[in-house]
Amino acid sequence: MNYTESQKKIEQNFISELNQDNEKFIHVPLMILKLESMEHEVDIIETLGKISNIVKEIKDLSSSFDTFYDIIQITNNFLFDVVKIQGNPYDYYHPNNSFLNKVLETKAGNPVSISIIYQEICRQLGFDLTGIGIPGHYLLKYGHGESLIFLDPYNKGVLLTKKEVLQITNKKNKQSNTNIKVAEDSIKEYGPRKTILRVLNNLKYSYSSIKNFEKSLLISNMILKIQPNNIENLVHMVSLHKELNNESDALELLDNFIEKSPEDSPITINLLNIRKKLFN
Repeated sequence: MNYTESQKKIEQNFISELNQDNEKFIHVPLMILKLESMEHEVDIIETLGKISNIVKEIKDLSSSFDTFYDIIQITNNFLFDVVKIQGNPYDYYHPNNSFLNKVLETKAGNPVSISIIYQEICRQLGFDLTGIGIPGHYLLKYGHGESLIFLDPYNKGVLLTKKEVLQITNKKNKQSNTNIKVAEDSIKEYGPRKTILRVLNNLKYSYSSIKNFEKSLLISNMILKIQPNNIENLVHMVSLHKELNNESDALELLDNFIEKSPEDSPITINLLNIRKKLFN
């Protein structure tokens, strides 16, 4: 499966915008919708308008005297109880959970997509929230120091303290058999570029989970063009080629990377071991 000429142009534009020097000019919802337009037909202007209409409804319900906490309560009530956006635990890994148009259409999404919508609503309301990535989850934060709070849009915008975020992270690590205690400085901010890459990674694993290896490979190839030194993505691409019985492509991809890597580096040694395990 290959992209059409139109899809290739969208991909080139997408990668160019994502790689621009100043990421503050990257509009995450627009970028995700452009990505979505490579998969199926989507009216980008109409979808962005749906988010703006939600903002208008929230403004109509609020007043100039409302605090940030008042606005969050109004936003939560309207987005989750009226619009009825919710997490999709029953089909968590479905690719549609990552696409904003589909999330607004089906009212179901994953932590990143719901957070992107929530963050854009707050931005238009005058509050800049920052993305926060933790293993297996995605949150938003607002404020600094003692006034710092975290929000969990996937769970109806519930407010969390930093201590509670660490507890959630350690619980998820335990569930995944990773018994590493997480320190405060490991709660990483996710700017626009990093958030979009997280969406791409979610998509490639979503497509793999439903055995659509061709689409997973196309997404992985996009990641390769953005992060050519991403070893995890490289290894995943090799496994996808093998799933598609493209062993020669898998071997060529691996050998090209090994050839460019320092001879005795741990990465090179690890890749050589992978090569030996998969192809000998």
